[in-house]
Amino acid sequence: MMTHIPKHSFARRRRALALSVVVLLAACGGSDDGPASVADDSDWSAEAIAPDPDAPVQTSLAVGPLAVGTNRVAFGIVDQAGLLVSGAKVDARFFSLDDQVDGQVTGSLVSEQSLTAVDLPQGYGHEHADGSDHEHSGPATTVYVTNIDFAQPEWWGAELTITIEGEQLDPMRVPFWVEQDTPEPALGELIPASVQLTLNDTDDITLVDSADPPYPDLHDTTVAAALEEGRPLVIAFATPAFCTTRFCGPVVEAIVAPLAERYDDRVKFIVIEPFDLTKAADGDLVPMPVMAEWGLDSEPWVFVTDAEGLVTARFQGITSETEVGAAIDQMLAG
Repeated sequence: MMTHIPKHSFARRRRALALSVVVLLAACGGSDDGPASVADDSDWSAEAIAPDPDAPVQTSLAVGPLAVGTNRVAFGIVDQAGLLVSGAKVDARFFSLDDQVDGQVTGSLVSEQSLTAVDLPQGYGHEHADGSDHEHSGPATTVYVTNIDFAQPEWWGAELTITIEGEQLDPMRVPFWVEQDTPEPALGELIPASVQLTLNDTDDITLVDSADPPYPDLHDTTVAAALEEGRPLVIAFATPAFCTTRFCGPVVEAIVAPLAERYDDRVKFIVIEPFDLTKAADGDLVPMPVMAEWGLDSEPWVFVTDAEGLVTARFQGITSETEVGAAIDQMLAG
């Protein structure tokens, strides 16, 4: 998934992820006849959710632990070559899973939704400090998202019906745990007044920005100072140089920087590098203290706040300029 940060203080997250692994391993250990039919809505036993190893694609949750309340839920679809699938049509049914009884887990249908494809383009260009053009190329990184309210902490399940090039595949089921709450700032909560490292603390921009070329205007003020100004904020925890997994990508270059130009007179944009860049250059990804202050153990994250610093939208993992832009417009209109 995303670039995960080893922090011993996030025991709740690790417990939830460990439980997910247990369920998924149980699913993989189904009957020798392969996965059972998922035609029975109520059946969420290990056999019913076991993935078919011969299926043309597999799917997984593309965000970290979820919490009670409104969540942006994202799924990744991977083909047999290990590449993320773009251009699919995905419909989802979400189930509240009841307690296991005599080895059987039952589910109650809660919501039916069509997921929206969110593409983070890999093909974009920029100009280096020496004047040379640098074009990034490659397929778009795609996840499929929706917003859903979870009423209580418990096991939930998503049944995805995926259609690729007109062919509808057999439904796939993904169980996941929903916690009462998670450490990062939630919708409606006040963000921490962080005093992170900025260009006011150093003349060496490589200590606060790993982009090439860098974006000095995104590193010129602390969160605490921006809150005192009383402006709406977009705060991104992302690293251009040290994104290492399929669910990060060029968040700063392809999303934050273009939006900062568009909303420059109305919204303050801040990028925070999640890692100590001096150590990262030597291959050691050590989280900056501000990550623990925000309760984050992965990147990228993008938070949108109103002028009071209350979170109006948040995006974990892959998002897009369109998706974040729409959240900014909604915040400004509200």
